[in-house]
Amino acid sequence: MQDESADAPGLDVTVPNVARIYDYFLGGKDNYGPDRERCTRTRGSCTSTTTRWSARTRGP
Repeated sequence: MQDESADAPGLDVTVPNVARIYDYFLGGKDNYGPDRERCTRTRGSCTSTTTRWSARTRGP
């Protein structure tokens, strides 16, 4: 396996980055473990928020 930090010197791939998280959401390949982990946690919280919002807007 290639060392992930060798791709861009000076870039900290151990910290999630919003651009790489967005890339992961879109199904891209330019993301790292911390980005995917944050995306998974974010997706879980967004899903519950979206579900609650949908339930309120549909009405009785």
